[in-house]
Amino acid sequence: GAAAGGAGPSTFAGAILSSDAPGRRVAWNSPGDEIEDSDVDDDTHGARPAASKKRKQPLHNLQQAPPKSNRLVREKFTGREEEFVRQGVAQFGRNWKKILTEFDFHPQRTGVDIKDKWRNMNKK
Repeated sequence: GAAAGGAGPSTFAGAILSSDAPGRRVAWNSPGDEIEDSDVDDDTHGARPAASKKRKQPLHNLQQAPPKSNRLVREKFTGREEEFVRQGVAQFGRNWKKILTEFDFHPQRTGVDIKDKWRNMNKK
């Protein structure tokens, strides 16, 4: 912007534009210089290749995915397991993996399951 009472650049802008301003010096390109880009193919002049046209398969030819039989069934925590969670937190703090390995939980239980159970038990 212009300095108060003057038509020239402000002191800050003038310092930036002066040739002796501190900072990194960069050589400027001449107006006729061209930049070569190795990513652009000379044959297409930078144009995108045409998208492939795939035929859509009719819906009646599609096979139905097999049912997922390997899904784990969600097991509710037993009263005994809830007590293990309480004892584990009292003994090991919030080291869920340690609690899992030190007590006799259902084989499908994970440390995250125990953490979530502790959180839900404390909501009540």
